[in-house]
Amino acid sequence: MNKLRIAKQFLKLAKELTGGLLEPPPAMIEPIFDWTMAVLAFQHSRKTRYIFEKLKDVDWDMVDLNDVKTLPPAMTMGMLMKMEEKGPEKIMREMEQSLKRDDALMSKSPYTPKLGKKFKQKFNTDLTGWRYADEMKRRNLELYKKALKIYKSISVVVDAELNSRMAQAMWSSKPPTLTIMTVSDPGQIDRNELKHLIKHELRHFSQSLLAAMTKSSGGYPSKKIRTPDISQGMIHLKNVPPSTKKMMLRLDEQGITPDLYHNLDDKEFYTDLADAIEDVKDRMRGVSGGQRIDTLKALAGEDSEGLGIKPVRFFAVLRKHAMGKWKKAVSELAKALL
Repeated sequence: MNKLRIAKQFLKLAKELTGGLLEPPPAMIEPIFDWTMAVLAFQHSRKTRYIFEKLKDVDWDMVDLNDVKTLPPAMTMGMLMKMEEKGPEKIMREMEQSLKRDDALMSKSPYTPKLGKKFKQKFNTDLTGWRYADEMKRRNLELYKKALKIYKSISVVVDAELNSRMAQAMWSSKPPTLTIMTVSDPGQIDRNELKHLIKHELRHFSQSLLAAMTKSSGGYPSKKIRTPDISQGMIHLKNVPPSTKKMMLRLDEQGITPDLYHNLDDKEFYTDLADAIEDVKDRMRGVSGGQRIDTLKALAGEDSEGLGIKPVRFFAVLRKHAMGKWKKAVSELAKALL
């Protein structure tokens, strides 16, 4: 088989595999989520248990919360404020319950977190149930094995010192690393949002795998609808080059502000599309009959008079600033829902 024919096959396969919804390796979602929650539980438990052990034998009848001299040495200002609001007995019960919750979360992951500000764990790549793996195996492409050598495993790093309830995450292909930044208390984190973030970044892992398996820009939209001038990375540059500043000013004049870059970034197209379709599915629950099509159009950014429905942000941004991408996104939405 000549090189030109092989190249054509690779291009055809790349188009087949990277079209439609970009799915993460499903077998990796729960293990990474469970370990992340175990890390948060470990951090929270370590801090809470220290205070709990210091306070559990205190005779609270002998303590005046308004008298500093009678307060236990381990009492923190935050703990004092909580006790003034709820009472010592209730706070101690809540601490005990949270420790039991933390123990349960830590028991769900086979990996034990080790002490530190940042926690790191290696996860072997598991493509069980991944929609692209069987097709690649069936065709016996050498690139499949080569890609798995490159991405034999990924590292997951958890930084549990974020002072915000909104978790953040990012994927880096060199070296293969998923970084998660969040608060250290599992009781304060939105678990659904955390799992959503993990799935989103694992979709980027899928992009990296597909790019290696097909020698293409895996998971990118077709060239004719791309917006190559827009990259979310522009807003994270420490020293912005003059040419980039000029580009950002021109985009701003077009109404494309930095908060829109993520949705318009080519590498985020299929990952954001998958997230947006999940959002549409959630908002379509309970909608039936004649309203279904009108509701779907409104959520996808089309004008729909009288419904008063706010469109999903991703579709609204594309419809206003990248019509080619919007049309592709709507066609994938229709395939998924209709």
